[in-house]
Amino acid sequence: MTRELNMPAFPLHGVQLIEASAGTGKTYTIANLYLRLVLERGLTVPEILVVTFTKAATEELRGRIRQRLIEARALLASGQARDDGDLGTLVHRLTEPDVARQRLDEAIVRMDEAAVYTIHGFAQRMLTEHAFESGAPFEAELLGDEQALRRAATEDFWRRRFYGAPQDEVAWAAQEWGTPEDLYERMSDVLGRDAARLLPSDAGERAAALLPRWQRLHAELRAAWVREGEAVSEALLTSPALKRNIYTAGGVEAALRAFAEWIAASEPPPGVLPERIQLFTPAKLGAATKKGAEPPTASLFGLCEELADLGPRLLRAYRAALLAEAAGYVRKAVAEHKSARRLLAYDDLLARLDAVLASADGAELAMRIRARFPVAMIDEFQDTDPVQYRIFQAVYGGRDDLALFLIGDPKQAIYGFRGADIFAYLQARRDVGDGAHTLPVNWRSGSALVAAVNRLFSASAHPFLFEQIEFHPVRPSQQADAKPLRLDGATPAPLACWRLPAVDGKPLTTGAAQAQVALACAHEIAGLLARARSGAALIGAEPLRAGDIAILVRNRNEAAVVREALDALGIASVFLSRDSIFSTPEAEALRRVLRAVAEPGNARALRAALATDLLGADAAELAALEQDENAWERWLTCFQRARQRWREHGFMAMFTQLLTQAAIAHRLLAARDGERRMTNLLQLGELLAVAAAERSGFEALLRWLDARIDAPDGEDEAQQLRLDSDESLVQIVTVHASKGLEYPLVFLPFPWICKPFALDKSGEARAPFLFHAADDFALCADLGSDAVAEHAAQAERERLAEDLRLLYVALTRARQRVYFSWGAVKRAPDSALARLLHPQGMPTDDAALRTDLLALNADAPLLELLKLPDGPTAAPPPQTGAALHARRFDGRIDAGWRVTSYSGLVADYDARVELPDYDAFGAAEPAAALRAQRDAFAFPRGAQAGLFLHALLEKLDFPGAQGEALSDRVTEELARHGFDSGWRPAIEALVTRVLDTPLDEAGLCLRNITRADRVDELAFYYPLAALDCAALNALLARSGPLELTGEALSFRPQHGMMKGFIDLVFRHGGRYYLADYKSNHLGDRPEDYAPALLDAAMREHRYDLQYLIYCVALHRHLRARLPDYDYARDFGGVFYLFLRGMRPADGPRLGVYRDRPEPALIAALDRLFAGAEDVA
Repeated sequence: MTRELNMPAFPLHGVQLIEASAGTGKTYTIANLYLRLVLERGLTVPEILVVTFTKAATEELRGRIRQRLIEARALLASGQARDDGDLGTLVHRLTEPDVARQRLDEAIVRMDEAAVYTIHGFAQRMLTEHAFESGAPFEAELLGDEQALRRAATEDFWRRRFYGAPQDEVAWAAQEWGTPEDLYERMSDVLGRDAARLLPSDAGERAAALLPRWQRLHAELRAAWVREGEAVSEALLTSPALKRNIYTAGGVEAALRAFAEWIAASEPPPGVLPERIQLFTPAKLGAATKKGAEPPTASLFGLCEELADLGPRLLRAYRAALLAEAAGYVRKAVAEHKSARRLLAYDDLLARLDAVLASADGAELAMRIRARFPVAMIDEFQDTDPVQYRIFQAVYGGRDDLALFLIGDPKQAIYGFRGADIFAYLQARRDVGDGAHTLPVNWRSGSALVAAVNRLFSASAHPFLFEQIEFHPVRPSQQADAKPLRLDGATPAPLACWRLPAVDGKPLTTGAAQAQVALACAHEIAGLLARARSGAALIGAEPLRAGDIAILVRNRNEAAVVREALDALGIASVFLSRDSIFSTPEAEALRRVLRAVAEPGNARALRAALATDLLGADAAELAALEQDENAWERWLTCFQRARQRWREHGFMAMFTQLLTQAAIAHRLLAARDGERRMTNLLQLGELLAVAAAERSGFEALLRWLDARIDAPDGEDEAQQLRLDSDESLVQIVTVHASKGLEYPLVFLPFPWICKPFALDKSGEARAPFLFHAADDFALCADLGSDAVAEHAAQAERERLAEDLRLLYVALTRARQRVYFSWGAVKRAPDSALARLLHPQGMPTDDAALRTDLLALNADAPLLELLKLPDGPTAAPPPQTGAALHARRFDGRIDAGWRVTSYSGLVADYDARVELPDYDAFGAAEPAAALRAQRDAFAFPRGAQAGLFLHALLEKLDFPGAQGEALSDRVTEELARHGFDSGWRPAIEALVTRVLDTPLDEAGLCLRNITRADRVDELAFYYPLAALDCAALNALLARSGPLELTGEALSFRPQHGMMKGFIDLVFRHGGRYYLADYKSNHLGDRPEDYAPALLDAAMREHRYDLQYLIYCVALHRHLRARLPDYDYARDFGGVFYLFLRGMRPADGPRLGVYRDRPEPALIAALDRLFAGAEDVA
């Protein structure tokens, strides 16, 4: 049973589900629940988990929650709280106002600690914070998109499967799928859903069982052809018994040729029949025999009948087996690629967390999550999937002492193409039983529009097809009509419909209907804006603006039709979609410009950059440059300076300089859609700046850009076009992008366009398709099963159900009025709107269509029928607005706050970038003298060598690093870092020595540390209060591990954040250790790495400070993560490993620097970094 939500009485324990219909205040409700949890349960901000699905939504939720807490605090302080059914009620009933005030003050101050995450951010945080339990690498790189990996794996499958295969099989694959890219496109939906159950599950076995009979039939038919071929050919061509309108001479000759070719093939592709094989079957011959005559007979005909029956079954099984093989290969190849390179896709984060929670250690992890977050609120829960639901069930299910609030609206579940699974929501709905609530009041739309939507969706028993998705009519708010739409002084009906009558009794084609409706939209909008200028079109007391109008479309093709019609009438518009920024023309143009910046001496690249519309040179100007040496030199100098600025000051400094010096911004903003294009370019610049910070060099950044332009991913939130809004422009928005937005007027021009899912004429699917099983709702992929017709019917049902939800989203974006079109258009009967308007089926005559439309007016005038325009409408004149002025910034920026690091403190240069694998400040050491022998001492020195050795050790599985596995990895890393492969034996020997050298007298070796007990390149940030060098010097001189000589540390006072990377953290014998790899060259003999010389090197580079900073980081981490943590018991120590000098025979005597800082020193440093004055 579902009941209306009563906020003051809503239970704050157990699993509760809140269905928030469009416009009913979902975010407001979350903020109120958060307030109650703080006030009534006394929870602190970090204890309340709020999960949503986009980064933008996390920021909105944070702001709304903070504002609600502030409002409650103000109302409490005023003493004016009253029982008003809203905030006043929540505050009025508090019995301990002083406690409430204290809780609110603390919550407001700590809102920066609020646990408001995206679902993937939550999973990543849990895996990272519990890395030892989950086995998740700290340093894994996150992939926004796996398409490029899947494409490459599909191409590799094609090469392995079909290169070298029999020619007939290759020809069949080319005919069936065309190219590897075509195969990928057909399978892309399946390849993106690793959890999908592949059907038939035994395709390979079925094909294998049928194949022997196929081969025998081929042999038997070949023999029969030898015996009977001439007689059969003669009979088919000349028999007077056969009807010659069926067995035509040309048709029979073509069939005989095709049959002969099939017989001649050594091994025809499984299931591929000769063309027109039916002409050779007794059934066809009998049907085509004249009355009273006897059909021709031959044993070959009986074999052909069997062949015709077997072929389709074998072909279906064989095709399904190959598709299953391809899917399995791609899934495995992508997983191996990611594992080898420590890459994680966003869904991998969820899958890993799900797997850990389901493992033997899952109960422990679930307990820790519950202890940290006793309450969780999951926003937009209708977009969940089975993995996400299992995660929260594992943590919170069946626990009445906790609280899990699932908040969403199944009627707005429109992201199935992203992996959202409405059936997971429906399962949750069943699980909560009586714990389901609805929000009853619509706070968005006018009362008439609320009534119209209620009427439309209440016309049938199950408006969303699945009976579990109920439609609960909502009530308008008391302020619903505060700002009504007024046209010529009257309030129009909330729905307006252009009728599309049949032409000569036939429905309109989609193209013809689109053209008519796009023109109607443009004319209506022009008229509305004209009336607004005369004060005859008002929203409340304000004139209607272009930005108040949204035209909702399904894709950019529909948008182009509408925009063309608007342009014809001079109406400015902007198209807002969730496409990838990398699919825009600006991305391609910027790629060419950046290539020229990277290679300013490349004349071809420079000319290509100049030819882009960013720089604006046309063919004549480019030709003129060939003759104008000075002009060419000016452009060359411009790009050379840009390259130098990129190198010295970073990408963003170069990018912003180029925008102004090359007049790019001026040129773009002068164009009709200049603001949109400039927004795109700036977004690209920001993404490239982030990518540049994570990559070294021009080429690495350009490769990153190439990969994203070649495979743009509009589902990656970081790539999605920004939905900038402009009040002077009509908004053209995709329905998917419009979710969560609202507009006074909405135009829904093409609600009759749909793509029904259907099989081809032979009863086969054109490509593998997804559907949900009827029994357990599991996601399945039909690759060619015997139940394909049944599965296709379910897929079509799911298509229609999602279209109904899309229609609901579109209709509920409006505040005052919705315009749409309806009538006799092809495919309209299969659309979502047809199901709502015509529950008994869409009639074919215009009068009956009109009757069904006007049924909406049974209780109130909710629908106005409009005529299609038949004349031109004047274009509206340009609107003028008030002069704009830049706001004055009166805030204060703390210029002293910064991120510093060990290198910043040592070098007194805190702007220096701290990177992983940072040895000896990255400075190159003097080149080694030439040595005939290649060994660890002769290996090149400097930063590049350090990077190589760090990367190699990071990627090795220590216990398994031997033999071929070690050799392959060394060879790969040498090539990756630009070293000659001849160093392989020396590096293999070095690695083996490093792994097998005892690090202490107990025999601890890296070789014994498994992946599960280590974390490589552990990145950390921790707060740094005001740090003075004198205080740090005094503490280290008094209690530090080394006897310091020479100058003390000298750096400016620091406050902000401390940052660093620990090469290795590992667990052994119940203790945690940290290790740092040093590639420093101290000499060419093992004795040069003796303890005294290691102490000197540690002192010279102040590595003592480095590992003490690391120790504080690990100390704080372990203190936060381990119950009853004790430094003296749980921390094992520090190892600085000078790799060139390590020898197993010498044990820890050579190449190994060890220390275990005293607990008092680490405690003192911890307090010093936290801002304590007395750290003695």
